[in-house]
Amino acid sequence: MYSGVRNNNLLLFTILLYCLVTFNQCNKDPLRPEYVPGEIVVGFVDSATYSDVVDFFNRKKLEIKKLYMGHGFWARVDSNDLVYYRKLFEYDYTVKYVNQISAPEEDTLRIVIMFDGQNSTETDLKKIQKYESINIYYSFREPKWALIGCQMGTERYWIGQLQKYNFTTYAEVNSITYNAFE
Repeated sequence: MYSGVRNNNLLLFTILLYCLVTFNQCNKDPLRPEYVPGEIVVGFVDSATYSDVVDFFNRKKLEIKKLYMGHGFWARVDSNDLVYYRKLFEYDYTVKYVNQISAPEEDTLRIVIMFDGQNSTETDLKKIQKYESINIYYSFREPKWALIGCQMGTERYWIGQLQKYNFTTYAEVNSITYNAFE
């Protein structure tokens, strides 16, 4: 009698487990893969330089799709003319952007000047300090990472290779498979 109940419980447990596994597999969106084929994300130690990273991936013949190694400065400026401050840096290819960070109702315009990291923070700071109307009050650094393109199907190989280097902090597939603003 007990063996029949035990067999029924085992059968019921097996059926429930099968349904749970099947449901989880069905719940995945086939149009949204788990990672982007041909893309990996690599993080770098703080001491990694822009030129070292670019040279490394060029030697490996891997495409740098996006590279984040920059630093920026928050500043108060004398004029409320944002366009003027954008024009000051428009021909400096190391400046990613100059944007307003103050609220419109504030008396003083506050801006952020973001550099791509090709130069040292000190070098870019000196560029800004040439202008007396720009008063820096905060500096910051982006986390250093890159989106790298590789041949589809070789993502795991490159992850294993990149994890061996002491200038990387992580290497993984690009699991951001959708546009968050859709």
